Amino acid sequence: MSHRFLNIILAVLCVSVLAISVLVNVWQADYVKKLNEEWNRKSLESVKVALDLAALERSFGYVGFIHHFKNYVLRRKETDFIDATAAYWEANNALLNLLVADLDDKDMKQILVVQDTLNEYFRNLNKAKLEFYNLPVLELDALVKVDDRSAREALISLRKTCSPV
Repeated sequence: MSHRFLNIILAVLCVSVLAISVLVNVWQADYVKKLNEEWNRKSLESVKVALDLAALERSFGYVGFIHHFKNYVLRRKETDFIDATAAYWEANNALLNLLVADLDDKDMKQILVVQDTLNEYFRNLNKAKLEFYNLPVLELDALVKVDDRSAREALISLRKTCSPV
């Protein structure tokens, strides 16, 4: 009877160890799955932020808003005003996408610097069209000039922290 009792205890113990091992493996598999899903989510978010930043830089820079803004100041052609306005809204949409992204406070402050500069340019574009239309080019250029060095630095900083390179 004692051998039989010992065998039963050993069998129960083996089954218990086996059950615990199975539960631990299931828990580990679930944990790894959740970790992988989180990593994928963060990776996709990082790529989206980089794409939004690239869209912002594209719509802000050469052949973007500032390019069309300068063309309007020089030539006062309606098509340049329309192109500048469209590029402004493209840049603004890219900024909004970045503002809703999960970025740290420093990056958010950089985005706001860029947004302030973009908005200042847009105000000046509208002043150029509505208030200063008849001024000579050099006088108009001086009136609508925007110090965009802080936005440039902010974009450089964002590129360093938000690009998945």
